[in-house]
Amino acid sequence: MKCELLESSDELNGRFKQFLLEIVAPIFIVQNNTFAYVNTQFAKFLGYAKKELLSKSLLDFIHPEDRENVRKCLDTVGEEEESHRIRILSNSGEKWVNLRVRKVNYGGKSAVLGIVQDVNEIIRQRDELTEQRDKARALHSLLRHDLKNALSAALMGIELMKEGAGSLETVESSIRKALELIEHSKIEDLKPVDVARLAKKASQNIAASVSIKGNCVILADDSLYSVFHNIFDNAVRHGKATKIDVTIERKGRNCEVRISDNGIGIPDEQKEKIFQGCSWVKREGTGLRTVREVVRRLNGEVWIEDSPSGGATFVLLFRDRVLD
Repeated sequence: MKCELLESSDELNGRFKQFLLEIVAPIFIVQNNTFAYVNTQFAKFLGYAKKELLSKSLLDFIHPEDRENVRKCLDTVGEEEESHRIRILSNSGEKWVNLRVRKVNYGGKSAVLGIVQDVNEIIRQRDELTEQRDKARALHSLLRHDLKNALSAALMGIELMKEGAGSLETVESSIRKALELIEHSKIEDLKPVDVARLAKKASQNIAASVSIKGNCVILADDSLYSVFHNIFDNAVRHGKATKIDVTIERKGRNCEVRISDNGIGIPDEQKEKIFQGCSWVKREGTGLRTVREVVRRLNGEVWIEDSPSGGATFVLLFRDRVLD
């Protein structure tokens, strides 16, 4: 692609001019941080006409958090090329770029040549991979925790059967619970999820009366099943609850889920620590710590309040997730 150059600049030696002619990436030249030259590609990349950029400061188009680093780079760069990953402020918004710079002579004065490579797609893919990795780790941790509980119950049932005190139904129920957990631990793309349906499914095989009122359809995945199951199981196993009330309410684009039980409750000083994996609190902390991680990945938050019945109320708020 032919680039427009200031051909009258004698100081651009033949090798340097050929370099600029052959390059198709967005390029610019600055003197005292001010644009002295921009090629067509760079102007298009920023979304401005070339004449709008000339005589303006490069720093005006650099993200505020990266501006000081770029300023230092322009002041200290030498003839050896340097590369920096920064954010540029284009007319259409923020863009991640690799900025390659080197010192040159332009118009008889010292200048800095900059070459821009758009890496927005690379950053997006990296962030998606990081999110998927973190999600897999959280689900793996939650699944391990819940499977351990379910299989421990099955083993206990088998031991009791050996002593003539257990029942095959108890063992079968625990194994079915483990299979359900595995089925809902698949990593999937976000999809419309019927919150009430998933809560009802998670309440099966829970040794307490579970009532569910209201509903929302939100953008989520089946990891929400493990969230509900873990909270229900904790209420019974560690909170000694016999009754659990689930209220699901749409609030604009948000969905609020309140899970209240009639158990022993959670002291105020433990309400936050329980999500930090503290094993000495009255409720089992390891699974609940992962519950918070999963909820946050669904653009939500979870906290604990006192239940009107004296137990605990887990509040889940999913922001901007409600689907019409």
